[in-house]
Amino acid sequence: WHKVCSNIEEGGLGLKSLSKINNAYMLKLCWNFFKGESDWALVLGYRVAKKNGTVAHYLTSTIWASIRDMYPKVKNHSTWIIGNGYKVNFWTDRWISMPIIDIMNIHAYFHPKFKCSMSHFLKDGSWHLPLAIQGRVGNQIDNIAIPLCELEDSLIWNLTPNGDMSFKDVYSFCRQPKPKIN
Repeated sequence: WHKVCSNIEEGGLGLKSLSKINNAYMLKLCWNFFKGESDWALVLGYRVAKKNGTVAHYLTSTIWASIRDMYPKVKNHSTWIIGNGYKVNFWTDRWISMPIIDIMNIHAYFHPKFKCSMSHFLKDGSWHLPLAIQGRVGNQIDNIAIPLCELEDSLIWNLTPNGDMSFKDVYSFCRQPKPKIN
């Protein structure tokens, strides 16, 4: 069946795998949930998100379980573009190469305690960081432009040039192409 669902260039018949399509839709749903721009995402977020921003695992739903399982993939392959800083957790979200808590080697036990939004470190169009953090990530932060006007933070998908996540991109990501046959 795997061969049948492979592309013709890979020796298959080019049929799409239903399980890969399902995984791609769940990843896309998780992306929409993570961005929090839809009403359904906001309602679900209030039901399942903990106060520290992590996803709770107690809602009994097959769709929620699938979305929840995709959460680490979305988190690992996306980056926040800083606007006003209200949506971005300074410590746990990826807005530079890796989350600050990982750069600072903070033990996972303490991660839930780090809840500060990025907006607390932006004042009058410039960064206001503790010296210990500035010394560790200063070079990366210097490359981040702070908007002069009030813009919302935006989430981008790292695996596409434009930062958008189309279903085609997600399916390709979930598919894991096989080596081509000559």
